[in-house]
Amino acid sequence: WRKVCAGEGEILVIDGEAGLGKSRLLREIRKITRDRRAKSFFFQCSVDGAHSTLHPLMQGLPGQSRGASMRLTTSAVLSQFVRNGIDDTEAVEVFAHMLGADGEHGALSGLHPGAIQEKAHKAVFRALQVMCRKGPIVLAVEDIHWIDPTSRDLLAAAMGAVPRLPVLLVITSRPGADLAWLATQETTRLSLLPLKGEETRQAIEGMWPRHRTAMLAEFLDVAEHISGGVPLFI
Repeated sequence: WRKVCAGEGEILVIDGEAGLGKSRLLREIRKITRDRRAKSFFFQCSVDGAHSTLHPLMQGLPGQSRGASMRLTTSAVLSQFVRNGIDDTEAVEVFAHMLGADGEHGALSGLHPGAIQEKAHKAVFRALQVMCRKGPIVLAVEDIHWIDPTSRDLLAAAMGAVPRLPVLLVITSRPGADLAWLATQETTRLSLLPLKGEETRQAIEGMWPRHRTAMLAEFLDVAEHISGGVPLFI
């Protein structure tokens, strides 16, 4: 984060099984960066959106995360972008087109998909530049083992831009996911493991009610075995 504040972007990849603390660690990162960052952006991938174009972005648009039946409009996309300081007309048009928003996208309708992809990559870079105008930002994308192909392509483009901008990009994933595409960029990898036996005992003792200490000894062995050292289960 100190390097990011000095203008050098960083990419942090946190991986670990469910319940080991990826989301909690991400919350701590957002907390300790709060005083110096200009903005924080959070995108959540989900199993239901793995085949839905730009699902993490769509969930951040008004009404979409609640499963609203109303159609997404270009004006709604524009409103959300402007709200975050992005007044780049072409970038809005590209994203509105890719999201399938209702409205005029005449300049893009006849283009080859490869040309649209190239425009989208440039739009990602310009959007990041704009978001960093007032200072360093934190950009978090959670559970990328469920990321849809289009979002993955744009995230890869963002990763290529990060080193040149004051951006801390934090990505979380479960082990075993195909993350070979991340290898194209320099990243810091943090792999979370289950707590060891003594650590598990310390965690249990730290949460145990003081007025029930008589039961603690007989519970420790059972809890350690059942939880497998996973903090959520502990």
